Amino acid sequence: MAVGPVYYKIFDLNMDVKNLLAKIFTFILQISFIIIGFLAALWIKEIMNILISNPELKVSYVFACIIIMSFVYRPFYWSSINLLIFYKKTTLLWKITLIGSLINIILNLIFYPNFRNLVGCISLHLYQ
Repeated sequence: MAVGPVYYKIFDLNMDVKNLLAKIFTFILQISFIIIGFLAALWIKEIMNILISNPELKVSYVFACIIIMSFVYRPFYWSSINLLIFYKKTTLLWKITLIGSLINIILNLIFYPNFRNLVGCISLHLYQ
């Protein structure tokens, strides 16, 4: 998480615009992640055809698209976590992690018998 020090410098400013700067930085990160994630998901089938020679594994590009797109939302996570850490409200972190983990486990238990591997990707997408 190399963006942490940048967020800490922004939050450490004594100016009124620090929230605006944090929003702008998160927005720039989010736009770049959306563009890179979209391009990677768009070309993942061709990339997997080049890198993987096993024909049974080549059909897993659908799962790769879901997993790639789930990481598009990481800048929102980084900004909120760094804000909590900077203001020393770390007692909320275990609650956020616990709720996300419970949602992931419950979704896996409910949907795994019917959808198998696809539910793991979708619950990862929701948890991210």
